[in-house]
Amino acid sequence: MSNVRTGILPNDELNKFFAKCREGESRTRYRMIKVVINNEELTLDLSKEAVSDWKQDWDQMVLRAIDNDEPCFVFYR
Repeated sequence: MSNVRTGILPNDELNKFFAKCREGESRTRYRMIKVVINNEELTLDLSKEAVSDWKQDWDQMVLRAIDNDEPCFVFYR
């Protein structure tokens, strides 16, 4: 079995967003990030800051962000 890669890379906007998430002490606490593939690039589709605890935020954020016909990556903490 070979190690196959898709070649789909993040666009500049997504790279900048992830860099911003890692910056200093004042960084925003994102609860959810949704990434989609658009024009053969990984693209930031949606980001949400934490509002409450993770269980309460789940239904408001994740369930509303998922579309049955759209593949995506959801990062949630």
